Amino acid sequence: MTLTATVSPTSATGSVQFSMEPRPLGTVNVAGGTASLTVSALTAGTHSISASYGGDTTYAPSASAALAQSVSKANSAVALASAPNPRPSRGAVTPDRHRLPHLGDR
Repeated sequence: MTLTATVSPTSATGSVQFSMEPRPLGTVNVAGGTASLTVSALTAGTHSISASYGGDTTYAPSASAALAQSVSKANSAVALASAPNPRPSRGAVTPDRHRLPHLGDR
């Protein structure tokens, strides 16, 4: 997911810090009025994300309102396979009389 903060005026320099609940996610330099940060380790759920511009020699610091960002669970897949029975077919299997008791033998 890529987070983008827009800083105005576009001549502003400096950096933007992105935060999530209030843990810092990363700091990125402003270029042409924007700062973008790619994040990949967000857990599924709704997160409150914000951006703070640190200011420069001409422009004062500022902060965005919080954004509620919903992250879905990643897709998963399950595959099932089977192999043929390795025993060759030799006709019917009969039980061994000495190992299995007869129904009448108790």
